[in-house]
Amino acid sequence: MNFDAITIDEIASFLAHPLIVVIFGGIVASIVGHRFTRSWEERKIAFEIRNKLITEMIENLTRLMAMATRGEMMRDNPNREEVRGMLVPHLSEWRIFSQIFSAKLRTYFPKREFPAQWSDVFEAAYAFTHLTATFPVAERHEHLDKLRRLLHIDVDNPDIDFDLLANREVAPGGELEGPFATSWQNLRTMIEEKGNSLAGEILTTRIIITG
Repeated sequence: MNFDAITIDEIASFLAHPLIVVIFGGIVASIVGHRFTRSWEERKIAFEIRNKLITEMIENLTRLMAMATRGEMMRDNPNREEVRGMLVPHLSEWRIFSQIFSAKLRTYFPKREFPAQWSDVFEAAYAFTHLTATFPVAERHEHLDKLRRLLHIDVDNPDIDFDLLANREVAPGGELEGPFATSWQNLRTMIEEKGNSLAGEILTTRIIITG
């Protein structure tokens, strides 16, 4: 065959042949389909990872907040070491979880400040729980001052009475009552909302998947 003599019309005729069209279409479909499938799988994996991260964070935070409240209700227990003994394992688990969770945030979101944001949530929850195992008023003030800084709460915030939280004596039966209960719940809610805010950012941020 004299290739020099092949005309543009002959090339066009060759490319328009049904068999060539089918082969070429199959190649294009294969490439596009592969990329679409891979993209869909990556989005599915990213969604699952984000959901798992958020679920782990919220479940662990909520569990610790509930345990802190239970510990505060036990402040009338004459055996104060029993209260501390109940809380210490939970604080240890919280610290271990935090280290693992922070490592995951650095891996999946290397360009975001999520580990620093998480550190504030961790420290606030830790101080809140530590507060329940603390009885001297001066030491309770220290934990409350730390919480105020971490949560950016004004000293004159009408929703939280820090002096009351530091000095309050537990009612008979360990119930959280009246203004103290309101301040306590408002403080707990602020910590949980800080965690929820981070969860919202994680949910809407592109995740980096390696491998």
